[in-house]
Amino acid sequence: MTDSLPIPTMDFDPVAFSQATGMFNDDEKWKYMRCLIHYWYHEKASGIPDDDTGLRELCNCDLPNWMRLKSMIFDNDKFFCLENGKWHQKRARANYLKKQEDLIKRQAQTSIARTERTAQSVTKSNTKSEDWIEELSKSPAYVGIDVKREFEKAKVWIGLPQNKGRVLSQRFFVNWLNKVERRIDSGAPSEQGISPNVALIHNQRNLDRYEERLKALRQLKPAMGWNKGAKELVEVKMLKEEIEKLKTIMGLKA
Repeated sequence: MTDSLPIPTMDFDPVAFSQATGMFNDDEKWKYMRCLIHYWYHEKASGIPDDDTGLRELCNCDLPNWMRLKSMIFDNDKFFCLENGKWHQKRARANYLKKQEDLIKRQAQTSIARTERTAQSVTKSNTKSEDWIEELSKSPAYVGIDVKREFEKAKVWIGLPQNKGRVLSQRFFVNWLNKVERRIDSGAPSEQGISPNVALIHNQRNLDRYEERLKALRQLKPAMGWNKGAKELVEVKMLKEEIEKLKTIMGLKA
């Protein structure tokens, strides 16, 4: 018997009970009912010990009337019968075991359904996270950052024992990205002997990208609630320097 399972409710059919105990008077019916309730709720259909003193106390019967009552309730296969030193009510035991089996099945079904719901929820959550990460990767605000790689790094950091209780929320990850050092490419092409037209296209692309990043930083600053941290100031300074350098190279400065 599984101890963790709740005790099922005992079925009671007053008509069937009255017919089965037709030879009993009202007091004897009540004593038999006490034995049934004790067998079901206290012994969990595992059997009532074969002990005359305990049985008599259970039935609340005085000694002169005990042997007669015992012969009616316990020495009668229609009600309780002795098996391996314990008294059992066969119909009640079969009913109890059937109800316990039904409870186990229902708990298993509930557990499976809960697991499936959790799996579906995790799948949906992962899908939303992937879509959101993809959007961040395409955002001009994070040019020069491998957003997907940073997300995996953030998950590893969150999983460390000392960070127990921390949650990898969208707000947390945005703050994480804002602290990442951006890679700033050099404005001048490194290849030797590159044609002037290719160099011009290369420089123009870098200029457009740096200006777009600088503009994005200025627009995102109030929305993201950034503080004027050293890293932010360093990046803005670097962007401005690279933009000025490219304009000089391209002859765009007055």
